Amino acid sequence: SLELSCLGSFAVRQNGSLIPRERWTSLHAQLVLVYLAQRGSATRDELIELLWPDEELDKTSTRFRSTMRLLRQALYTPSEGGIDYIIYQNKRYTFAPLLEITSDMQQFQHWIRSARQQHDSARHNACKQALSYYHGEFLPGSYNEWVIRQREHLAEDWLWAKEEYATGLMRHGRFNDAEVHARRVISADPLRERAWRLLIQTLRQQGRTGEALRMYQTFVQQLHDQFGIEPDLETRRLVAPLLEEHAGD
Repeated sequence: SLELSCLGSFAVRQNGSLIPRERWTSLHAQLVLVYLAQRGSATRDELIELLWPDEELDKTSTRFRSTMRLLRQALYTPSEGGIDYIIYQNKRYTFAPLLEITSDMQQFQHWIRSARQQHDSARHNACKQALSYYHGEFLPGSYNEWVIRQREHLAEDWLWAKEEYATGLMRHGRFNDAEVHARRVISADPLRERAWRLLIQTLRQQGRTGEALRMYQTFVQQLHDQFGIEPDLETRRLVAPLLEEHAGD
């Protein structure tokens, strides 16, 4: 079995044992492994396009062979008789039969899909499971085009799950905990309007109406400075009672 960690950091466990970091001498080898884990298989040309998208295929053959050699060396375990985890058949690279491969990325995506299909407490619990697998951005430090696209998509799912989880916490009266999650989303995306609404709601429920109003004013100023627009109607309706309450302040 192979267990990949690629959210927040890169690590691979082979039959439960961590492969030492010093065996991962190639970032390209790491990327090929993660890509195959996500896609299941890939042709030689697909992997070359992944690694060197702006170069001609005939100029990358030597580097590609070196990358695959370094990947196999990283996975090589003498005690297992030198099993080849990566095989080439039918003109595609894939994993050896019967190999069980899992990753935190796949688990995160599984629970996100589950959450989007559920409602109320079931969605809340699925979001909680998803968040337990997200320990940071996808393959940090890599600037590969495919990685960047995946990173942005996963980060958006994480923000959504944090908001949904905070909403569930509010339903259970855990306003302080919901506030923590709302602030974390805003820290990651300062113009995410739903997170600002959640923050304002949590503060209001805790009786911190003055602070809630100040948060709204901060958000209004940021929208104005960045885009020259005002909050949407839902946000303005949420804050209307606060504005009336503090009209004379």
